[in-house]
Amino acid sequence: LVQIFVGQGGAQIADACWELFTQEHFITPSGEPSACLCGQEQGDCDGSAFFNLTQRGFYVPRTLIVDTEPSVLDEIRTGVYRNLFQPSSLISGCEDSASNFARGYYSTPCSIVDASYNSIRHLAEACDLLHGIIFYRTYGGGTGSGLGCRLLQHTADEFCKISRMDFGVIPGVTLSSGPVEPYNAVLATQVPVEHVNLVSLVDNMALQRICFCLLKIIKPSFTSLNRIIAQCMSGLTSTFRFPGPTTITMMDLYTNLVPYPDAHFAMIGFAPLFDLETACKGQVDTTQLTELVFAPANQLVHQHEEELNMYLTCCLFYRGNACVREVNTCIDEMRSSNRLPFVDWCPTGFKVGISYQPMTIIEASRIGPSDTSVMALHNSTLFRTPLHELTKAVETLLQRNAFLHWYMAEGLEREEIENSLGGLKKLEADYNSVRMLDYALHVF
Repeated sequence: LVQIFVGQGGAQIADACWELFTQEHFITPSGEPSACLCGQEQGDCDGSAFFNLTQRGFYVPRTLIVDTEPSVLDEIRTGVYRNLFQPSSLISGCEDSASNFARGYYSTPCSIVDASYNSIRHLAEACDLLHGIIFYRTYGGGTGSGLGCRLLQHTADEFCKISRMDFGVIPGVTLSSGPVEPYNAVLATQVPVEHVNLVSLVDNMALQRICFCLLKIIKPSFTSLNRIIAQCMSGLTSTFRFPGPTTITMMDLYTNLVPYPDAHFAMIGFAPLFDLETACKGQVDTTQLTELVFAPANQLVHQHEEELNMYLTCCLFYRGNACVREVNTCIDEMRSSNRLPFVDWCPTGFKVGISYQPMTIIEASRIGPSDTSVMALHNSTLFRTPLHELTKAVETLLQRNAFLHWYMAEGLEREEIENSLGGLKKLEADYNSVRMLDYALHVF
């Protein structure tokens, strides 16, 4: 599995992810196997999905971290994990993209683009069997949105038969670091519709709510938010890294979550998300966990309380003390009670993966330990909420021609923004229509 982190936000997510992944596989910050790993059977903790094992016995991440300015990557180069990554996996330039999609897409120096292409190619060639490619980026920034889309298009051309997933953090309308973020996000959301198999989105508003309400973090930092993301992505990839009775591959995700080519947006739920003090009071059983993972408070995209979320498809990733019989019983109960409203034109199907390895806890994350955890990836109408807010924000900016000159100066035309906006409004209308019995005949 090759993982590509783009932009400042992507690099910060990479820091949190590899902090967790190395601990899960008992690998030291310098890439050496720890004493815990040396005492285990190889099949009990197989790090080959995420790491290359060198001839000298060091584990090297199968990853690329790229940004157009050097500050965040310099922190990685001089930080705790400075000896973990290959130099060719850390690519940076000298000047940022100024929160401008057009600058990241059209004006990124060829040296950065070509080096990124070569690094991706070398990472893929080093795999015995390339399982898939996952992109991590923030849609509101200039590099994550612009350069990220350019790399997405390149991998779609060069690795068209390989499963590709785009993981994006979208800006919240009321929690934004710049007025042009809606432009960047709309442009960045339209490109994956055509060039990846699956898109998974989270938003900063939901992540901050989880920190405030569930983890009891008074002043959450971006590191706090990124550690939640890392835990979710660890759950997503757990079944093909750790032993268990059932496995979900990247191709399984695409096959089971995407009923139509354009409807490939999946939202994330995770449970349990308790603070350390609450987790010490007792554990929750499989039934309670499965109910929690669909609760609005445990979703990584915010939703309005009055909205009814309809489900198209769902994949569940269990870790720890979960057995197949308990999981099947719990799912049957939820089906029969209609506690999860599925659309009536699509079979009420769950794809389930179980790994015996419980989630690893980073104590600084404030996430409490649990013997059992579950991560849900569901294709649902929850996607409408951030989509509607983004399109409304861009329409408001376009009505006043606000900030357009910065994009046009980098070679982007107003029509490109309008076309991307039109495509997302059509997608929003399609998701609004999922309750129709003749949906399959008229949509997508």
